Amino acid sequence: MRGVTAVILLALIVLSAIPLALASGKSSELHHLQGEVVSVDATAKSLTVKETLKDGKTKEITFTTDTKTKVTIQGKAGQLSDLTAGEAVKVSYHKTGNGHHAVAIAQIAGTATKS
Repeated sequence: MRGVTAVILLALIVLSAIPLALASGKSSELHHLQGEVVSVDATAKSLTVKETLKDGKTKEITFTTDTKTKVTIQGKAGQLSDLTAGEAVKVSYHKTGNGHHAVAIAQIAGTATKS
């Protein structure tokens, strides 16, 4: 009887872990957007970008960064503090809970538009 109970308990634990694994896989999906830098806070390691939506409205999104975030300025390695308001950037990011974490930020030439 104990063996059957142990097997059932183990099966329940495994089955309860499946939704968590699926949910965590979804958050690791890489997203991209192009927009205009609104502000940079190198101390807080954050970047706010204004995205222009298809209907012409704009939306501001704040991204967190860390030491692994790759920043590219005119095709060369740079730092978050090298970016300034008004510049067009492309951000590759992961959704993290209620936030967004930038994996890569590239300054781009041209106008800031959504990709």
